[in-house]
Order: sequence, then structure tokens, then C-alpha cells
Amino acid sequence: MLTTFTARVDRLLRSPRATALQALAQRLDASPDWFGYGSGALLGLALAWGALALGTGATLVLTAGLMLLALGLAARPRLVADGLPVRRTITLPLLPPLPAMTEPPDADQSAAAAPLPSDPDPFITLVTLPGGTFRMGSDPRLDSTAYADEQPPRLVRISPFAIARTPVTRGLWRQVMAEAAEPWRRPVPDTWSAGDETLPATGTDWFAAVAFCNALSIRSGRSPCYRVAGDTWICDWQADGYRLPTEAEWEYACRGGTTTRWFWGDNESGADAHAWYSRNAGGRLHPVGEKTANPFGLHDLAGNCREWCWDWYADSYDAAATDDPRGPEEGRLRAVRGGSFYFARRYLRSASRDWRAPTSRTVYLGFRCVRSPRRMR
Repeated sequence: MLTTFTARVDRLLRSPRATALQALAQRLDASPDWFGYGSGALLGLALAWGALALGTGATLVLTAGLMLLALGLAARPRLVADGLPVRRTITLPLLPPLPAMTEPPDADQSAAAAPLPSDPDPFITLVTLPGGTFRMGSDPRLDSTAYADEQPPRLVRISPFAIARTPVTRGLWRQVMAEAAEPWRRPVPDTWSAGDETLPATGTDWFAAVAFCNALSIRSGRSPCYRVAGDTWICDWQADGYRLPTEAEWEYACRGGTTTRWFWGDNESGADAHAWYSRNAGGRLHPVGEKTANPFGLHDLAGNCREWCWDWYADSYDAAATDDPRGPEEGRLRAVRGGSFYFARRYLRSASRDWRAPTSRTVYLGFRCVRSPRRMR
């Protein structure tokens, strides 16, 4: 019976009729904590008032149960999105000690380490990162807010690469994709169009992001990284053009040599100086580069807009993938990283992950470009 019920719920979540419910779940999931607790408390009080008005014992018991349910939902760590199972913050049993580093940390492992000089490009400002080894993911013994999909934490080696100092802006999109539609216009409403050249180019789905990378490569005289074979997109990792970062590259760049929950430390109160998020952004995008950069000189990795990555999403890491990991070979959803003006501080953590269907277009989701530095060719 339980199996039948579970199968029916799964079919419902994956049906077209669930689209609106999933969108609502995503919005509730992104809401600040005070909104969830406040909504649950108000619903519980309203139900309690109704029970007292009716004056029946059975109704009072039912209302008490519903109030507890409402407060439980308000305290949720994350709701269902895109038809996947519920993701929870879990408490794991004590894990064995993490493996020790097999070699001394590279220079970039220090938060004080400076990146290599920016690599000049005609359209975009890049910062060249030297590559190195870092611990990717979250250790639940050290981070009580870690999600299961941020585990297991493991040591990862990243090759040198160059990454854009900020997300792609609307001004750059117009410059490179002059013949293409502006994705932030439709289907998402846009109320910040005046003087918007420095706002992130959000509303782009994954396919638009890789198309932009190829177009920018061609405009810059580089070899495009992406080609499509049937329904499959293929990345030429040896090409010197622009591409989306892998999740490992993104987290390496975001951490900037740090090992703390946020790149500014373990205290979430530092968020205001480093990121636009639900508490300080006023419910809107902001021009890129306004907040304090991370130790590698990169802006807006923790907030303002979320960012597409190359990888297919998986609900846990492959512990054996330690050298330039690029995610699963196939999947249904693409990985998304970073916080946004719409999300609470817990989602600004360097290890925080999320997912979206590659066709998803939201006002808080953009992207930034990376490439292998020309001097390495």
C-alpha cells in the first residue's frame, strides 16, 4: 500500500500539472526564515481562533494538529523542487576522520593568497587562478546546516583556469548577442530596465548560457568549447574558448583559498558586506561588483544572482572523482551554484548546491564564464 501511494505521489510530482506547485515550492524554499515561521504562526493562530469559535473538542484537537503541521512546514530546511525528492538537513553519525592532505597546501590554499594578474580579454575581465588542491563539499561534523548533496567532502585537484570577475551583465549580453532576444524581458517580469547595463543577465536558461559562451569565443577569436550531437551537448575541454565552470571550479573560485562555511568566515553576519541576499537586497537585482570581493578578487559569487554550472546534478558527490571532476555523464537537471537577492544566508555558503531543469528561466539565475588561460596553450 505504501509503495502504491509513493508511486502515485511520484507520478503527480512529475506530471505537467505539478509545474505550478513546483514553482510555488521553489519560491517558498527561497523565502527568508522569518517568512516561513511567521506564515506558519499566523496560520496556526487563525485555525486556533476558528476552533475556539466553534467550541468543539474534536475541532480543537484537529486545529492543534494542523498548527503543529504548519509550524513544522515553516521550519523546513528545503521543499520539493523540480519533481525531486525532499532534500533535508540531516544529522549523520560520526564519520571517520577525513583523509589527510597528501601534499602541503598550494599557495592558493591561504585566504591571504593573491590571484595571478588578470588576463586581458577584449570583452570580459578575467582573473587567472593558479589551480591547486582544496577540500570540496561540507563536513556535517563542522557545518550543522550542510545538506546531504554537499557530501562526501573530499580533496579535489583543480587545473589552472581563468574566471570572470563578475557574472555576465546585460550590457555584455547585448554586445555579444545583438541578434538574440533579451532573456530577462520574457517570461519573467522586469522592473529594473532603466540603466540596467551592469545588472546580471538573468532569465537565461542553460542552453542560452552555453550559446553565449560560444558566441563570445567567436567574437574574441577563440575556439568554441561547445557543440551538439543529436540531443547531447559536448564540451571540448582543450578548446581555448569560453565555457561554464564545473561545480568544482566554481566552488574552488568561490572559496578563494578559505575553508570556512562562507568565504568571509564562519559567522553569517558578514553577509551584508559581501553579498546581496534576501535581507539586504530589497527584492531586486543590483549592479555587479558592488559588494566586497572574495580573496581571489571575484564578486557576486555568494549573492545577487545564482549561476549555471556545466555539470549534471547528482544528489551526492562521487568520492573517487578527485582530479578536475566534471559531474555525471548524463542527467535530467543541471547544477546551480551561489546565492541570490532572493535567498537567505544559508544558501550563500561556498558549498551550497542546487539544481534546475536546463530550460529553467528565473529572474535570480544567471551565469559567468571561465576558460583555460591563453598563456597555457
